[in-house]
Amino acid sequence: MKKVGVLIEWCLLLLVLLVIVREVKGSNSTAAISSSNPAFGLVNFLFPNLVVLGQPNFYSNVAENGLTSPSSIAYSQNGAALAVIDNQSSLKVYTNFTINSTSIIVASSGQFMSVSSVQSRQQKQSNPFWLGSKSSQCYFSYPPPFVTNQGSSQHFCLDSSVTTSYSKLIDDPDNDLRYIITDRTVMKLKLSTNATIRIYGDDTIQFSSPTSLILGCSGDFWVLDQGNSRALHWSLGRDDPDVVLGQTNITYVGQNNPGAGQPVDNSLSSPMGFTINKNCTRIWIA
Repeated sequence: MKKVGVLIEWCLLLLVLLVIVREVKGSNSTAAISSSNPAFGLVNFLFPNLVVLGQPNFYSNVAENGLTSPSSIAYSQNGAALAVIDNQSSLKVYTNFTINSTSIIVASSGQFMSVSSVQSRQQKQSNPFWLGSKSSQCYFSYPPPFVTNQGSSQHFCLDSSVTTSYSKLIDDPDNDLRYIITDRTVMKLKLSTNATIRIYGDDTIQFSSPTSLILGCSGDFWVLDQGNSRALHWSLGRDDPDVVLGQTNITYVGQNNPGAGQPVDNSLSSPMGFTINKNCTRIWIA
């Protein structure tokens, strides 16, 4: 009887895993990334079979197949390309997803912070990737077709008064909006003019190393505030968040309060990333 009970438990676990994979396959998320010391792979669950870009041996940390230390990834809107920042110094784009896929080194000169793609629920064409440069505080656009040492088609730079060690650009063409994450703020701009609409994090709402932003289905958005162990949601037109997951004290800033530690509320502690499903009914936080 004990063996039967264990078998049932394993079957239930397998069923739960299958449900999770099914949900993730229907979401906007594209890949899981491992950059732990010293090297890695990108594991992509969007395809019928498991695809590993980089080190194919899960028990090895030796760099293989052109990946050394991936730090940021983005998936094109139509699913035709995956962009990876490797070793913070090169942008590599994959257009073929097999166990021994090779990348196209689109850019290889600079100190890169982030890569992102357009987030749209209405447009499914292959939009450009935006590459954030730490040294210039600018974002450079790389549209398809991707070629080696490709020049950027356009660029957008932060105001000289803005200095940040990390930032990421997210375009929302469905609502003519552009978001830019910095060390302490999230900026909302009008996409067509780049005029600033609102800066979140410079008043009663405090951020500490916000790392990710995902768009909802109705002009809303979520921000992952890693340093404060929380995820916050803004409905369209709201100045303050209407949902807070994790640390609920929105005026608390962990990294501005040395020695105080990070209060952990509602089971979140320094979350690294998150995603949302295609119907905007569930989010996953890691």
